[in-house]
Amino acid sequence: MALVGLLLCKAADYLIEKQEMLLVKALHLGQNVAQIEIQKEIEGRIFALFWIPTCTLSLAQFFLYVSELSTERRQKALVNWVLTKRITNVDLEAADLDNDGVVGFAEFVLYKLKEMGKINQEDVSLVMEEFEALDYD
Repeated sequence: MALVGLLLCKAADYLIEKQEMLLVKALHLGQNVAQIEIQKEIEGRIFALFWIPTCTLSLAQFFLYVSELSTERRQKALVNWVLTKRITNVDLEAADLDNDGVVGFAEFVLYKLKEMGKINQEDVSLVMEEFEALDYD
């Protein structure tokens, strides 16, 4: 099976080389061009065929890493700000999820995680709905 694949690959390469030669000859039909110049032009095109996409992908990946680094720095700064911020009465009222006037450990942790951007209200609501469905009291 591997031998057949290798044979087909070589045949495809041969056909592509012939097509390239015909294309270059057709482009230079009115000119007197040597076979060596045609070969150099084909090699240059093959080099460009691999060089341009490789450089483009590398540059895109570089910009992705830079943006990820910037986002991580902002996220760490937000977490640091939330952890060092003094808690006010308004914050405690917002942390009281069940409106019973008492903020428990779990409610406080959920409030802080929401402030840090680690979770959002939809996540909390889904989990609370699942808990209420399982709670038979």
